Amino acid sequence: MLSVFRLTAINLYKHLASVNFWTPFILAIAAVNEFSHSLADMAKYYSIPVNGFSVSFLFTSLNQVIIIFLGIFILFSDLPFKDNQQMFLVSRSGKRAWIFSQVLYVLLVSLIYFSFIFICFCVALFPNLGFSADNWGKIIKTVAATNAKETFGLTFSVPQSVLSDFSPLEGFFCSFGIAYAGSVILGLITLLSNLALKHNVGNAISGALIFMYMFLNMRRIILLYYFSPLNWCSLFIMDKNGISIYPDVSWIITVLCTCFSLELIALYIFGGKKVKFVLDTKEEIT
Repeated sequence: MLSVFRLTAINLYKHLASVNFWTPFILAIAAVNEFSHSLADMAKYYSIPVNGFSVSFLFTSLNQVIIIFLGIFILFSDLPFKDNQQMFLVSRSGKRAWIFSQVLYVLLVSLIYFSFIFICFCVALFPNLGFSADNWGKIIKTVAATNAKETFGLTFSVPQSVLSDFSPLEGFFCSFGIAYAGSVILGLITLLSNLALKHNVGNAISGALIFMYMFLNMRRIILLYYFSPLNWCSLFIMDKNGISIYPDVSWIITVLCTCFSLELIALYIFGGKKVKFVLDTKEEIT
């Protein structure tokens, strides 16, 4: 019997050579470059390092967030993997192990993707890069207090309220943690829906969540923010103290954990059902 970890390694190794795997990383480089190049110019102009944890403001920039989650959409659009090799793997491991290997694939690839984004940001700012867990640094504070956004062409703004509510380390873990969780939720929705329903239904649902993110940036309908996980990774939306009209941290964590648990339960249930495979000859086998 092949283990879940072995199956995950096989799938990861196989898809390292696919266009769908590498295209999102190219998109991520473009998004980070667009976000960071003006910040790097500002740091070079003042000869002051930028706090590396300020990458959390990446998720407040509309265009960059769309590109990043479009990459997530592409990464997981082929789930569940169904090809000649997968039919053999199911016969060796069982359906539930096969399904949960793809859950582990979503968790692992999401972690690789967002780690890559953070590394790209650090490389883009080097050598004007520093780290502080409790001080945003002069560059970010200058953006918050002056018109530096317009002067240097930055793609993001920095409200003073965000600097007072979040330390750099808190902001980093909140924004990246929720973005990672949102990626996992999108991946599992795609996996579950494509497995239980017709293929591409999950892709349509994930696409709808990305569209909701764009829609809420054009028209602020407060109620919808409570059901749009992609918006929650923005420090502008995340209510740390529970005093604004936006979702607070407890609501965000509760909904994300509930969605993740329900998706795992549903995947376990569907692990006992038949799975159709399409061979290269286009012949379907169950």
